[in-house]
Amino acid sequence: LPFKDSYKSQNGELFVYAGSKQFHGAPFMAIKAASKLIGSIFFYTNPENRELIEKMKLEIQEFIVRDDNHVEKYAEYANAFLFGPGLEAN
Repeated sequence: LPFKDSYKSQNGELFVYAGSKQFHGAPFMAIKAASKLIGSIFFYTNPENRELIEKMKLEIQEFIVRDDNHVEKYAEYANAFLFGPGLEAN
């Protein structure tokens, strides 16, 4: 677990690309678990998950939602990546 007096960026940064209209619980559970260990989480999902995002904001403060075209910028900040929880197979 992170030290209590550490700053969030000292505990690593996670890039998460997850979720879909049908499967929105998986990214919620993944980010909730990661927030116990990781300092900052950059979360990318589809715009249809706005309701999920609002719920997550009430329970988890350690994530930043991104739905713009700056994926590469935030991926460069990350120390770890999580792709796939809740993505639909096409």
